[in-house]
Amino acid sequence: YDLGKKNGQGNVIISDSNKNVNINIDTQDSLIHANNRLVATIGLQNMIIVDTKEILLIAPKKRSQEVKKLVEKLKKEKRKEYL
Repeated sequence: YDLGKKNGQGNVIISDSNKNVNINIDTQDSLIHANNRLVATIGLQNMIIVDTKEILLIAPKKRSQEVKKLVEKLKKEKRKEYL
């Protein structure tokens, strides 16, 4: 997906494939991606939010490399519907 653009609110990057309007108050240095859902945040800093049809991921940006571990865990638990 396209990571979108800065919205002028403290380097919050918002991407939305359906052009929904995401709303935030005092959220800074975060990435928010949503499909078919309004995402509203208050006071988040350095966070990643990715909302897809299959899964909702919320994590600190500094731990984004651990997504690989989540994928491995899903494979180990045979949760193929989420891969």
